[in-house]
Amino acid sequence: MTELPVIPAFGGNKLAIVLQGSDFYTPYSAVTIRSIIENSSSDHYYDIILKTLDMSEENAAVICKLAEGKDNVSVRVINVKNCYDRYLNKEHISGDKRFSGMSVMKILLPELLENYDRAIHVDSDMLVLGDIAGVFDLDLDEYYAAAVQDILAEFMYNDDGYVKKAIDTFLEIDSPRDYHNAAFMMFNLKKIREDFTIDQFVDFILDNKCELFEQDAFNHFFKGKTLELGYEWNFPIDTRRIIENGNKKNPSPLYEKYMAVKPYRKVIHYATAVKPWDSALCPESVKWWDVAARSPLYNIIVDRHNKLETGSRNSNRMFFVCETVFQLINILNIKYHIYPDVKADIGLVSTTDFSRYVKPLQDSGLFENVYMSGYRVQTDMAIFKDNAPNRDLLKNPDSYEHAFPLTEKYTDYFMSVSASPFQKLTYYQIVRKGIVPRVHIFEDGSDTYITNIHSTLCGDMFDHGVFKKDQQMLNNINELLFYEPVLYSGRDPFTLSVLPKIHENDTEFTDLLYSVFGKCEMPKEKYIYFNECFSTDKIPTNDIQLLDLIGDVVGKDNVTVKLHPRAERGEQLYMLHGYSIFAESTVPWEMFVLSARMKDKVLVSVSSNTLINPYIVFNKPVYAIYLKDVMKLSQRAHVRNPSYRIFFNKTMHLLNDPEKRVFCPTSLDQLYADIEFLEGTL
Repeated sequence: MTELPVIPAFGGNKLAIVLQGSDFYTPYSAVTIRSIIENSSSDHYYDIILKTLDMSEENAAVICKLAEGKDNVSVRVINVKNCYDRYLNKEHISGDKRFSGMSVMKILLPELLENYDRAIHVDSDMLVLGDIAGVFDLDLDEYYAAAVQDILAEFMYNDDGYVKKAIDTFLEIDSPRDYHNAAFMMFNLKKIREDFTIDQFVDFILDNKCELFEQDAFNHFFKGKTLELGYEWNFPIDTRRIIENGNKKNPSPLYEKYMAVKPYRKVIHYATAVKPWDSALCPESVKWWDVAARSPLYNIIVDRHNKLETGSRNSNRMFFVCETVFQLINILNIKYHIYPDVKADIGLVSTTDFSRYVKPLQDSGLFENVYMSGYRVQTDMAIFKDNAPNRDLLKNPDSYEHAFPLTEKYTDYFMSVSASPFQKLTYYQIVRKGIVPRVHIFEDGSDTYITNIHSTLCGDMFDHGVFKKDQQMLNNINELLFYEPVLYSGRDPFTLSVLPKIHENDTEFTDLLYSVFGKCEMPKEKYIYFNECFSTDKIPTNDIQLLDLIGDVVGKDNVTVKLHPRAERGEQLYMLHGYSIFAESTVPWEMFVLSARMKDKVLVSVSSNTLINPYIVFNKPVYAIYLKDVMKLSQRAHVRNPSYRIFFNKTMHLLNDPEKRVFCPTSLDQLYADIEFLEGTL
């Protein structure tokens, strides 16, 4: 941790970028700093300083490492408690709760940064989307600061609350449009030191009982000497709809300025009480979580978010049921990152051939028991249907010939959204052991985001009424776990939790994945087509003809096919059409993505969510083409789901911001145009 006084990191460059944060706030400050660095350029120096009163040396070291590999970026942490205490311990301040650390640290900047002429302060609830160097060269010679007009104050002024009282009395400014927000503020430290003292700021805050602390003080002392910035440098995300509703009642020209810059925002400010790390459904949270997924404290952010959403957990033993290789990756992610210290068992269902994975899972140390079930989808579904509502079976689930040989009692049960009859039967098998487990439903492709969980769990071949109401599965769902909760388009009122994204630099976990699945190399072909086993499911299709149209344009030797794990006789069909087959069907596609460069690949499918998993799971941008709107012959059931259109539109918006990468042509002409664009881009 750096000691005072702070010397500029880059010689004569006397401009600092300053944040403030507590030890608890470290993960969120790290996201803001990372967003600054990711949008930096090699043409400028970025001298980043984080002020704190209580950050641990360990967390400070994590923050400072954010600058690694960047010769023109410095990140330092300074503990300013001694400087702060000199004012806190003054007789007229002692015991006044309004003068509390984080609320007033900005007023100390002229003293803390005595060797700097200027500083840009960025609050830790902000996300930087553009190069902050865009304000470095502002002419502040005649100004104390540069900041945006506070649009929230504009509309809160009409509510006869504190803002109106402050503006009309002690702030001594003419109107709310003269009030500026201090979350992103550039200070002319040299001029401020010449004209003011820290004591003046402190006394003003205390004498007037300021509720907005240093922001009120700056607006009073800097009136008429604050250079106005455009809202692109401090674009507030208003979860309380103060701006939108206020403008409906009292239209303001500030609203027009605010909306005009929305496509060109440089800095997002999560200004009201709901923060993106508290709720993944906070407006514009996707951008924040996107950067958070690349930050070194991401797992802490996820853990806090999930505990906040689901409450404290008292988990003694867990059971995971797994039907696909993608589910297996997600189960390993959940167990390793969220519940590393909780005992667990896993049950593998024969809907996928898991035989090659049993020993690696046993050797992983994550599960005490690895069970296998011979559940047969077609045969056993027919048996369940013939014996509906299966009351006798529910009374004794252990009697089912393919039931897992469970001997333990489980407090938590993890299953996919598909909720097959076997998964439900396994839940009631656990209930019969004497404990009603919490149910955690985890991501398993697009179905997770669009399925009505309520109808899926209740509309089946089982009479859940065999069990008491508080034992029934639907009444014990604890959470839905997603990689991108903001994409959820279902209508269920369940808690949405975040699955940690997977990063190749998380070497301990990636080594675990390699030990289970092996290392995989991305194929050399530029276009990868994902089969959806239409023939296996007896769905009419002309997907092979559409693939041939693409192959004729780009060359069939530049196209490879990844077969669906359930595909029957698909290999021969595609090879007859001149395509190579990419890998074994039981090897999860995601393992090829893990260590691969995706920017020179184009993924193609009719409607498979697998196309976007490189971004959803690994945060890797991807080029993709969906053929669902040009395959007129038929559609899969999930595409006909009304919630799918909502989900798909959200997905297109997410993956095409800021650059168009995912295409969904509605005609063959448009398909050819999209291919031509991609051929010229990559």
